Amino acid sequence: MVSSQSRPDPDASEASPDQSGPPSPDAGPIRVSDAEVAALRAYVTGNLTAYRELRERFQGDQLQAFVGLVSAAFLDAVDLRFDQGRDLATVVTYVAGLRARSR
Repeated sequence: MVSSQSRPDPDASEASPDQSGPPSPDAGPIRVSDAEVAALRAYVTGNLTAYRELRERFQGDQLQAFVGLVSAAFLDAVDLRFDQGRDLATVVTYVAGLRARSR
């Protein structure tokens, strides 16, 4: 799980701020601030106004950290919802169903 209190690994390489998309798993630790955590918390609790306000301020490394945090949260949620013997199709079907119901 990604923690806002985690210490960086001095031996790990950092993702460069000009990369697009989610950070590479080999990029090393991602520094996550209270702002990224607050934006994710606002989103998952349904406070979309606060989420949008926080999210609009993100740039560069902060945006990349937020993407990494969301990715980690999703993977943790999958691990909590499904057993370790799950297959990709089960997860995709579940997520598609959630998305269809939320529209």
